[in-house]
Amino acid sequence: MKGIRLKQTTEGRIDIDLTAGSITVGDTSMQEEALVLLTQRGEWKEYPLIGVGLADMVGDEDVRYWKREITENLARVGIRIKGVIIKNEQIEIKH
Repeated sequence: MKGIRLKQTTEGRIDIDLTAGSITVGDTSMQEEALVLLTQRGEWKEYPLIGVGLADMVGDEDVRYWKREITENLARVGIRIKGVIIKNEQIEIKH
């Protein structure tokens, strides 16, 4: 996917990536995937059902729920994956 690139600031905020005063455009696949995983449902005004909310996964032992949530949410934004592995609170997404 091609779009406006984002970057994380030193303060930890997400901001538009500017190079020499211009907006950086390029491959946004990985950043879109990360945003879907990190945001909660309802945070995307135009798409209120999108958002995995990985922060809620801490301490939850229902791995099947989280695999399904990740797969379904990524599919909603057009990202097709082959599978998800969750082990020791680490997530690996197979493309």
